[in-house]
Amino acid sequence: MDNTMRQSYPFSAFSLAKKQKTHNKEDRLNEQVDLSNNQIVRPVVGTFFQNLAGRMFKARVLHHPRCVEGEVYADLESEHFDAFMEVKATLETRYFKVGATQFENYRRMMENPFPYRYLWYIFFSHGVKNISKTYSNTEDLHRALILNTIRVVVLDFSVVERIAAGLEVESQYEESGYISFIKWLREINPAIEEDPRATVVELGLNPDDYEIGKKRI
Repeated sequence: MDNTMRQSYPFSAFSLAKKQKTHNKEDRLNEQVDLSNNQIVRPVVGTFFQNLAGRMFKARVLHHPRCVEGEVYADLESEHFDAFMEVKATLETRYFKVGATQFENYRRMMENPFPYRYLWYIFFSHGVKNISKTYSNTEDLHRALILNTIRVVVLDFSVVERIAAGLEVESQYEESGYISFIKWLREINPAIEEDPRATVVELGLNPDDYEIGKKRI
């Protein structure tokens, strides 16, 4: 985490990111949409946390066209941290869905990383329930998400890759057809946060290669 971050949020962020080696477009946060439609809620929440991560980590949100098979589209990029960033958000009581195809594309990309050296997964857990029944406008929803963000965990792709190897891959039908995803259980991130050094060692990685930190931001 960077000490120059001045924006204050009512939660802490935990990070386990590779140590860095030497070598904007205005957000439309209060756009009005029909939140009674469950199909709309998920992208609205996702976009909110992408913008939030951008502000937290000095990153630029990348607005992509529809993804093409085999291509990689990260959510954010940061020259400051020399990293691409992938943002995931879910209710604290649920699991995260890590897209399996995108994950494999990232794996191939990180064999020869360019133009950035690192790739982070940023996991946001929140406590806002029944969004489509409770909120009529995005301004109130965004305020609730800020006040009820429970956990932010930032993991380097090398950590995500090792953990994902032991997780289940499931399929689910959506509007665009069946998608496959890695079921990232809700218990994983709190366990990493509790003893990150031990986690890194158990994964067969060198803890000296990682910057481990917890910061109220």
